[in-house]
Parts: sequence; C-alpha cells; structure tokens
Amino acid sequence: SEAMRRLCQDLSVAEDPEAIWRATQKIVGDMLGVESLVVPTSEDYTSVPKPTDPSSPLDKAAIDWPRRNLQVAGRFTDTLNASSWTVFPLSKGQVSIACLLIRFPVTTSVVSPGDTTLIKAIASQCADTWQRTELVRELEAARVKTEVEQLRSALLSSVSHDLKSPLAAMMGAAESLQLLDPHLQPDNRRELEDTILQESRRLDSYIQNLLDMTRLGY
Repeated sequence: SEAMRRLCQDLSVAEDPEAIWRATQKIVGDMLGVESLVVPTSEDYTSVPKPTDPSSPLDKAAIDWPRRNLQVAGRFTDTLNASSWTVFPLSKGQVSIACLLIRFPVTTSVVSPGDTTLIKAIASQCADTWQRTELVRELEAARVKTEVEQLRSALLSSVSHDLKSPLAAMMGAAESLQLLDPHLQPDNRRELEDTILQESRRLDSYIQNLLDMTRLGY
C-alpha cells in the first residue's frame, strides 16, 4: 500500500515518459531492495537510468521476448533464465510500452507471490499513466494543429485586403504613367512613381510578415 501510494504521488506529476520510467524504477528499487531499470520499447536498448554494466546479448534477448510476447522472461522464468535480469513487460492492451528489468540479489532463490503482485500492480499503474500522458500529448498536438489552421485561414482571409490594396495602387499609378505619359507634369510623374515605390515596399512588408507568421506553426 505504501509503495502504491508513493508511486501514485510521483506519477501524478509525471508529464513525459522518462518521468514515468524514473518513478517506476525508483519505487521498485526502494521497495524490493533491488537494482531496477526501465527499457522503453524502441529500436535500441537505452534504459532509464543507465545500467551499471553493458547489456549482454542474452540480456537483450530477455528484453526482446517480453516486447514481442508481453510475458515475463529472464531469471526465475522458463524463458532465457540464464539472464541476470527478470524482465516484466509494461503494456497497454496489446501494445508494448517498455520493459521493467529487475536484478534480484544472487542469494534470492525465488520471487515471492507478494513481490510478483506488487511488481505487476506497479507495471499496470505505470502503463495507465503512460496512456494518460500520450492522450495529453495527442490533445496538445491536435490543439496546436487547429490553431495553426485557424491562423492560416485568417492570413488567407487578410490577403484579399492587405495584398490587393497596394497592388491596386501600383497598377493604377502604372496605368496612369502609361496612358498619360505625354501630358504629365514632372511633379505628377514623380508622385505616381513615388506611389509605385511606396506601395511596392508596403507589399513587400506584408509578404515578409505573412511568411514569418506562417512559420510560427513549425
């Protein structure tokens, strides 16, 4: 009961998988007086925390078995029992999340039913918390995606006004220069040329702002 209370307290503030793994391996190590590691399911065998010695091919095989079959392997089992680790799968449904590795003292001859029950309860709580953080992450990703889409929609809506206004002014000034060129006074010509230059700069500024805001979602 004390172990589960402490674990739930630590997991309640865990915001990412690594925090979950650290809380899990720590409570197992403290409660059972053993060395413990958590190896997330991935292509490699990186553990939390780092092991005191490198994983042997036998240890890696003992990790692979629970990943694939969601069953305990290693020491005290009928599968790869020459390994120094007892490997418990952490899973949700039929999805392998990680493996909990426990190295019992060499003097230990059998894992008691009480310890097995505790380990499985911790593994279940760990998997539930992992699922919670995954749901939070997915919801956050969906929220960000929605906000990015709303931003893009707003930017596209603003194009009709913010970009068309300087374009219309530039086109009008250019047409005036083309049609009225023989009759324009120097001051009028400069005014039209200034209009084209100012509006082109305004258009360039709008485009740059548009590109900068679009990159906010990445």
